[in-house]
Amino acid sequence: MFDSSCNETHSIEVVFDKSFPNHDGLFHFNGMSCISGIKSSTFIAYENLTSAINIYPNPTSGEVTIEGGAQGKITVEVYQAGGLLLFKINEDNDNHKGRINFTLESYPAGIYYLRIISENVTDIRKIIRW
Repeated sequence: MFDSSCNETHSIEVVFDKSFPNHDGLFHFNGMSCISGIKSSTFIAYENLTSAINIYPNPTSGEVTIEGGAQGKITVEVYQAGGLLLFKINEDNDNHKGRINFTLESYPAGIYYLRIISENVTDIRKIIRW
């Protein structure tokens, strides 16, 4: 995987959910598997952070609260559905007692994606602005 922000290439490993019958990473005819995580040398995506983060209200009329997640420095990137980065928030989650607030009021109704980045975990969540 190439990270254009730092011009580095990282190897990645897909982690399969072992509760599914086909968790060895190989294609099986009529098989069933589920990816539970993606690991690289610099981050772990989608692994156990999702349940620790609450984003509300969703759908929203504008105001958004992110609660929970990892402690320490947190970056929240807000993307429109087409992938354009709209804005970025850099916060120290310890100073905000695990809560970050922002607004989408100046943006039109639609689907947005939040990329929540901590020191070693990245989570991507969808939010709807009505």
